[in-house]
Amino acid sequence: MDTQEKHNKTKIELLAPARDLECGIAAIHYGADAVYVGAPKFGARKAVGLPPKDIETIINEAHKYWGRVYVALNTILYDNEFDEAISIIRSVYSMGADGIIIQDLGLLELDLPPIPLIVSTQMHNYDVAHIQFLEQVGFQRAILARELTLEDIRKIRNSTSLELEAFIHGSLCVSFSGRCYLSYATQHRSANRGECAQPCRLPYSLSTLDGKSIAENEYLLSLKDLNLSRYLSDLLSAGVTSFKIEGRLKDISYVKNVTAFYRQQLDALLASDTSFEKSSSGKMFYTFNPEPSKTFNRGFTTYFLYGRQKDILSRFTPKSIGACVGKVKEVRGNYIRVDSNEQFRAGDGLCFFDSENKLCGTRVEKVEGHNLLLAESNGIKVGTELFRNFDAAFDKELNRNPTKRKISVTIEFNELPSVFELIAVDEDGNKARIERALTHSLAKNKELAMRTLHTQLSKSGGTIFDVKKVKIDIAVPYLFTVKELNNIRRDVLQQLERERIAHFPKIFIQRKENPLAAFLEKALNYSYNVSNSYVEQFYKRFGVEKIEKAFELTDDHNGKVVMTTKHCLRFYFDLCNGKKGKNEPLVLTGRGFRYLLSFQCNDCVMKVILDEKKDKRMCTRGESNPQPTAS
Repeated sequence: MDTQEKHNKTKIELLAPARDLECGIAAIHYGADAVYVGAPKFGARKAVGLPPKDIETIINEAHKYWGRVYVALNTILYDNEFDEAISIIRSVYSMGADGIIIQDLGLLELDLPPIPLIVSTQMHNYDVAHIQFLEQVGFQRAILARELTLEDIRKIRNSTSLELEAFIHGSLCVSFSGRCYLSYATQHRSANRGECAQPCRLPYSLSTLDGKSIAENEYLLSLKDLNLSRYLSDLLSAGVTSFKIEGRLKDISYVKNVTAFYRQQLDALLASDTSFEKSSSGKMFYTFNPEPSKTFNRGFTTYFLYGRQKDILSRFTPKSIGACVGKVKEVRGNYIRVDSNEQFRAGDGLCFFDSENKLCGTRVEKVEGHNLLLAESNGIKVGTELFRNFDAAFDKELNRNPTKRKISVTIEFNELPSVFELIAVDEDGNKARIERALTHSLAKNKELAMRTLHTQLSKSGGTIFDVKKVKIDIAVPYLFTVKELNNIRRDVLQQLERERIAHFPKIFIQRKENPLAAFLEKALNYSYNVSNSYVEQFYKRFGVEKIEKAFELTDDHNGKVVMTTKHCLRFYFDLCNGKKGKNEPLVLTGRGFRYLLSFQCNDCVMKVILDEKKDKRMCTRGESNPQPTAS
């Protein structure tokens, strides 16, 4: 491919999460073009901030493949934290980080290094005017709100030149990101400070204002997981260039499996459209067949990509259920017979919903075809639908042999006067060249000598390269010592790796503001999360006159909206009277709290309002309630 032609193509990025060093390296090797990690402090997942040395290691590994690493520093900040925050930003910039993800606009009041700025989805990047403003104050990329439809994304693409990053897979926050205060109001743990206790994954009861029950003790705010794998082409045509996998709390099996799956999906898509290409280098050689249903999921949804739909709620459990694997045909003690096309293994984890819709689990101890001996069979009856939330055979296959990522290289071996020349050129046009005197003698078996030379030069050992083509130009066939051939090949590939790193296409940004920019509102309420004097100064520079303090800086939360969501319980339970009808509030109760559900029907939005603390013992600041499964 002509180098100029390649440079004219639009770069498409698969962006994977990393909760730790091991996950970061795996994400790169299993197909990610870029990785996002938490800063040592001030990331929206406080529990998985990475130490600086691990961030630097991931950056160095990614850059070998011309991949990128973005560091999330996306909580709101307090005044006394800015010195440390700017120190972290400068530190990761010096390591070579390719962008920082931020929520607090107060950081724009500081002297930032020339690093690309990515506006976190915590900034509620939901409408055109808001995103246009963010572009005018110096951002290079916006992480889009998950609630957007495909048409919404097209409108944003046609109205801004910012790079657009969109979630394509993983856990969903039921609230508009950055506008959820439920965790802080009930447990004094702020989602905007990286400490979300995930109260949305707990059970609630729903009733009318006059007390008529609609649902009892169900997971009414817990959503299924996002899966847009079938719609990547639509997202691509709508203008998305970074396809993001959620999961900075997920384990390495999830990272490997889901990253590999979307790598294959995107590669197939890019192969059919010559105007796009992946943004990093190298080809993955997988030793397994990736399948997202075989790792953590609560069932899948496309959410609002194609408009409102009912089937987005994981109503009876917040836990991973895996894929449906069949129905029970017979029960004999702990033995069951299953109607299924699946193969089972001892060690498989199975789950099912009992007669009260409670999720139960068991383990397969022995397999005889579709006759299974279970560790426990209570609650299972004929007709029970089984799900596999741990696939023992798949897990073994996934972890048996690591996937390898290799960069294509062409090798040229030429005879020069008195020396031999070895040239290596990689798929991005980087070049390494070594001249060396090699011990040699005329070959008696010319064909064998040439074949041996070709074989030795084709090897790449444990390097990041895959020698795809070897060109040999020598006067006559020679015999060379294997050791010397190995040495020169190793040395030229090491030099080529250094060349790749030296020519990594780093992006330097000098942030520019439009002096005529004006913020959309003159008065800001607590949902704008103004928690420090720097962000207050920022908004005032752009025309804001009245600013309310962040929710976390106030004490009386009764009567305040603690969640704003597109998920509508009236719609879900077929109680919606339409945009022109009268939709009275409903009552949500759980964990000792009572909430009014208010319906903003013109925009199809539900607001959760903290109405009454029924049990003050549950409201003690800092008290930790039992936690649901981490998303």
